[in-house]
Amino acid sequence: MRGALQELPSLPDCFIAANDTIALSLLEALRLLRKKVPDDVKVVGFDNVAESKMSNPPLTTFNVDKMAMGKRLITILLERINDPMQRSRLIYIKSKSVIRSST
Repeated sequence: MRGALQELPSLPDCFIAANDTIALSLLEALRLLRKKVPDDVKVVGFDNVAESKMSNPPLTTFNVDKMAMGKRLITILLERINDPMQRSRLIYIKSKSVIRSST
C-alpha cells in the first residue's frame, strides 16, 4: 500500500476504505510515509472491528449489524439458487457512523 500511495501525484483529502482492515493498513502506510492523519489526510473505514478503536489514531468507521447483513445475504443467496435468472437488486442495511480521530 505504501508503494501505491507513493505513486499518487498527491494525496486526496480523504480515503474511504471498503472495510476497517484496509483502512488500518492505510493508516500504517501513511505513518511510514510520515503523513499525519487527520491533518494531511483523513481515513474512514467500514465495519467497526475491535482494532479500529485501538489504532493510532482511532479509526472513524461505520458500524453495521453484521448478523442482520449475514441473514439477509443468506436469504438472497438461497433465492438466487432457486431462481438463477433473478435480477440484481440493491439492499440497504442500516449503519451508524462512529466518529473517531482519523477524520
